[in-house]
Amino acid sequence: MTNAKITINPKYLKAAMICASTEGTRYYLNGVHFIITRNWVRLVSTDGHRAFYFKDELEVTTRSAFPDNKLDLIVDLKDLKKALTGIKVNSGDIEINFEKEHAIINGVQCQYIDATYPDTTRIIPQIDSQPECYQKLDGKPFEIQLDPIYVGDFGKMAKLLGISPAKVFIKKFGLSPAIVNFGSEYNCFALVMPKRTLDEMGSGIAFHTMQSIASTVVNKPQLREAS
Repeated sequence: MTNAKITINPKYLKAAMICASTEGTRYYLNGVHFIITRNWVRLVSTDGHRAFYFKDELEVTTRSAFPDNKLDLIVDLKDLKKALTGIKVNSGDIEINFEKEHAIINGVQCQYIDATYPDTTRIIPQIDSQPECYQKLDGKPFEIQLDPIYVGDFGKMAKLLGISPAKVFIKKFGLSPAIVNFGSEYNCFALVMPKRTLDEMGSGIAFHTMQSIASTVVNKPQLREAS
């Protein structure tokens, strides 16, 4: 029995999957987090080092009794990949049916992960935060560095979103997560943790603000069913 149905462009799902974790020890990050209300849908994914956020007013169809005014679910990454195989990002919107035990996408049953997703919104820099590209280490200034692998992934995400990688803009905020904007795609953005350079060879270690938040799991919720 369907609790809710949404219509969404698969490009946002495919972009979100890039930031989802594949580490088995943090199974609660092995998927895409959906929050669905009567008026909007939010997607979040993270591996503890970078995160993807999408929020927009989408067509949402629900049963008359919408539980707690929202659905809060984590859809398994492996099932999402299977469901989206062969679907082109420019092929138009797809429907997702959220049922009690699983979601149905492109005819594929996508299981829910029985866990509480961490609140990654806490680490988003505030609107009045000042950009900062340099910090001091042992009294000496050093430039905030980003992992080039992650930067390359943002280029891949931009292509999925239909944006030229040249239009990806990254704003650094010191040791806080940097914000990644995707050109004209104003309904989504990404975060990435900085890496500080420790020597002239460029070796570094990642800061773990996001890691600590992503490692926090509280009570596992019961999957909600509309009555």
